Parts: sequence; structure tokens; C-alpha cells
Amino acid sequence: MKNGHSMAKFWIGDFGSGKSFMLHLLNTVALKQKFVVSNADFTPDNRLYSNDGKSVILYSAIMDNIAIQTKPEGGALQTLLEKWIEQVITKTAEDNRISLAEIRNDQFLGLIQNSIMKTVNEITEVGGFDFGSVIVKYYEGYIKGDELLRRNALKWLKGEYKTKTEARQDLGVREIINDSNFLRYA
Repeated sequence: MKNGHSMAKFWIGDFGSGKSFMLHLLNTVALKQKFVVSNADFTPDNRLYSNDGKSVILYSAIMDNIAIQTKPEGGALQTLLEKWIEQVITKTAEDNRISLAEIRNDQFLGLIQNSIMKTVNEITEVGGFDFGSVIVKYYEGYIKGDELLRRNALKWLKGEYKTKTEARQDLGVREIINDSNFLRYA
């Protein structure tokens, strides 16, 4: 994976055959090498395909269990998102010759929002406008100290919105992560 390749492995075996041990060992090695890891179990309620909300439950479990070296037990989505936002802020400040302290002022909010949307569009075609808009909303909550806006953005990113109406009211987006589109966001 360090060379830019990806893979998926499935271990199937009887109770006591070492599946959990191997998973724990691989996670430990990956975290020590500064990889981001996540785990989720396939069960009748967590599966890759469904039309009754069970696929999105699997997606939500994956998002909740994102782990990094400093948060090996999971729950690292917020930390990763904020680190990425800080990198976008720093790059935007450098590109526009603005000090790091000054770029956090409200007058530069639009500049950072544009940088976030541009960066999201460059790195992924996934989710398009709504995905970028949610990241921008998280940034707004992050910069303004609006915990509710940050929580709502995380809720959307984790696939926890049940209706498009609720997501539109809270974040101004028209799409939610659901059984038919969750693989684009995973």
C-alpha cells in the first residue's frame, strides 16, 4: 500500500482460528507506520448491499471506526478533517501571501471556502458539490466555533442523516449518504 496500491482481504474461519488476532496485528502494524485504518464487521445488519438502510449502517461503522496512531480506538474522522483543513488554510495563506493569523479573519472566509471546494474537486469526483459543501460547512463551524454546524457536517459525512429534508435544513445540501450511493463515499 505504501507504493500506491490498494487491496482488500477477507478472512473467513471458524471460531478460534485467529481472525481477530490477525486483524489486531495488522491494525497495530499499520498504525505504527502512520496509516489510517478502519474496521467493520459484516453481519445481517451490516452488509454491502441492501435497500433498507443496512448498507449505510456498515458505512457508518467504517466512518466511526477510523483510527490513527494518536486515536487507535477509532473516532479519528474529526481529527483528520481538522488536520486537512489546517493544511488547506496554510497553503491558501502561502499562495496568497497572507499571514496565518490574518487568514482566519471573516474577510477571508470565501477564499478558504473556494480553496476547499477546489481541493475537494481535484482529489475526488465523489459526491461532487454536496460533499464539498459539507466540508465547507465543517470549516465554517470550525473557524467560527459553531459546534452544532460541525456536528451536523460530521453527521452527514458519517451517513447518519435519514432524510434529505433534514440535511437541507441543517446544511443546505440536497443529497444524503444512503444505500444507493454510500460506496462513492467509502
